Amino acid sequence: MNKDREGHLTNEEKTLIAMGAAMGAGCRTCADKIHAVARSLNIQETEMLKAFQLGLGAKSEAVRTMQTKVSTLIDDGPLANPSLSGAYPEKMECLVRIASFAAANSAPDVVLEVQKAQTLGVTPEQIQMSISLAGMVRKNGAAFSDQEISDRVSDAGSGEEDMCCPVSPGRKGATACSCG
Repeated sequence: MNKDREGHLTNEEKTLIAMGAAMGAGCRTCADKIHAVARSLNIQETEMLKAFQLGLGAKSEAVRTMQTKVSTLIDDGPLANPSLSGAYPEKMECLVRIASFAAANSAPDVVLEVQKAQTLGVTPEQIQMSISLAGMVRKNGAAFSDQEISDRVSDAGSGEEDMCCPVSPGRKGATACSCG
């Protein structure tokens, strides 16, 4: 890995890392902004694609980790249990999916699921509650995850100089560490 100073990542490396993180977070706006920064830094498309693919792969692994978690919480075995079809009324399925998509930062999927829910007679209040619960879980989940990472990762370093700050594409020293 190229470093501009001993122990520090270059702006290009930070940008590629942020691209993977955008995929993990499911943040399309982040992906757009980080891609613009990457282009302004003249990062090769193949490098960008690899970072995006690595991020998506990590997100897939995170899904498998959660599937394993469900198996430890529910004695019934794997999630793909065909006998569970029809376990919820269709309205409830929509509300759970809305919350899941919102927690995963997937706005296009939220919008489609809300449209489906509306055709089923789900009320605006129920939809808003589902989205609010997702926001609470997303916020708490980030805090819990940050704490677990902090507790388990030693010597990660957290000096101010290593911290990324929001900058716009094209600005001198542009990095993609913030969606701005």
